[in-house]
Amino acid sequence: MRKKQNERKETIYFGLIVGITLIVIGLIVNTHYYSILILAMGFDFGFSSIVQLIRISYYQLPTHQSKYESKKRNLY
Repeated sequence: MRKKQNERKETIYFGLIVGITLIVIGLIVNTHYYSILILAMGFDFGFSSIVQLIRISYYQLPTHQSKYESKKRNLY
């Protein structure tokens, strides 16, 4: 279980890096339409990665682990 969560975190970190890179590229590009498009994609990648990181970190806390296990048992 712990290995699977670490793999998820690695993927989320990758998404966060891609998001930051797209934000920087969006700020550098001089074309108005494409810079806004790339900037929006960067914010999307970054924000979704941060939300997923918070979700995983929240359920890894020992106080919330039992709530996560019961929710998982009810779903499956």
